[in-house]
Amino acid sequence: MKTLVACWSNTGRTKAVGLNIAERLGADVEIIEDSYPATGFMAMIRTFLAILLRGVREIAPPRHVPGEYDLVVIGTPIWGWAMVPPLRAYLRREGKHFARVAFFCTEGGSGSVGAFREMEKLTAQGPVATLVVRDPDYKAHRVDDLIDDFVLKLRSVGRAA
Repeated sequence: MKTLVACWSNTGRTKAVGLNIAERLGADVEIIEDSYPATGFMAMIRTFLAILLRGVREIAPPRHVPGEYDLVVIGTPIWGWAMVPPLRAYLRREGKHFARVAFFCTEGGSGSVGAFREMEKLTAQGPVATLVVRDPDYKAHRVDDLIDDFVLKLRSVGRAA
């Protein structure tokens, strides 16, 4: 099954989870990049408003064509109980071209349910699997086990296809 892992990350945590998933699946990776990365106080304000208003930020063109993949695994950090604006921009641009999707997120505590619901809407389909990695999972060293379970679900989808 040809797989693409696409994610955006600010601190590197979501990217690390995405790279780990991609390595285990032998998948290609699309790191979504802001055309104008947010830096400074005003950029933080614009980002916060985009989160509240469910807006987007301009992103660089993707390197991969998601429609060429059997499965696209999409990852986001949760900010303000929502997915981040760059990922929303990616899904608005590319979401209708995905054959099948899976979602993952990293979060401090909550917000994944609403983010996944919005991701479903933007991709016009439900995920074949989801993964939520919370801050306590890092402290308890459970992240590898969570990723293992997620990857097993994704592999079983590939076998069923």
